[in-house]
Amino acid sequence: MMPMMHPHPREWLHASSIQRRSFVKAASLMTMAQAWPGHPLHAQAPKSLRIGLVSAASYGHGQQPRRPGSHHGTAFLTAFNGWRENKLEGIEGSFVKSERRIPGARVTKLWDPDLKAAMKLAHACEVESVAPTPESCCEGVDAVILVDDGSGEQWKWAKRPLQSGIPVFCDKPLAMTGRDAREIATLARSLKVPFMSSSSLRFVPDILQLRQDLPDLGKVHLAQVVCGNG
Repeated sequence: MMPMMHPHPREWLHASSIQRRSFVKAASLMTMAQAWPGHPLHAQAPKSLRIGLVSAASYGHGQQPRRPGSHHGTAFLTAFNGWRENKLEGIEGSFVKSERRIPGARVTKLWDPDLKAAMKLAHACEVESVAPTPESCCEGVDAVILVDDGSGEQWKWAKRPLQSGIPVFCDKPLAMTGRDAREIATLARSLKVPFMSSSSLRFVPDILQLRQDLPDLGKVHLAQVVCGNG
């Protein structure tokens, strides 16, 4: 599959390997995860997809100082691993308890520049390893998720796993400039490694229905979507 900003679901149907099919299933379901309390932690299933979660425990918009807590990072993590209520003490900032669980996959490694926040998050969600670097977080796993950490530069961490043949989901925004987006897209294409970037809104049923209804709406000059996390 060629990398693109908003892949159409049909394009995923032509995956040619078990690894690609596993990644597609996990990535697609992951992007539909919604925030809601109540799902306990479950034991890891045999042969589950191992995921490295990069930049998942803190957030800093633009050049602002990073603070503990990550809306997207914790939503992705709890969608795969769940959480332990009795281990949440000490967690600072945003901690999203995903309503949806994704079977057959588990975050086994995570990294964040805020090591203290990363350790607390790993403890709460029973992640096996806190990696010392983003590169090491992408080793020994089957797929990598790069979380939106506010910097707009999470795409840079895609280089190492792509060069190692590991599929990557890059949280939106893919990049802050067309030049940077083109650079990472070109790399993924040249290596023929599955690579995807989108917002979870891409998979909301209303948005999918709108795509089908476009021919009946006439020429669309502007479309806006507001996310209420429902």
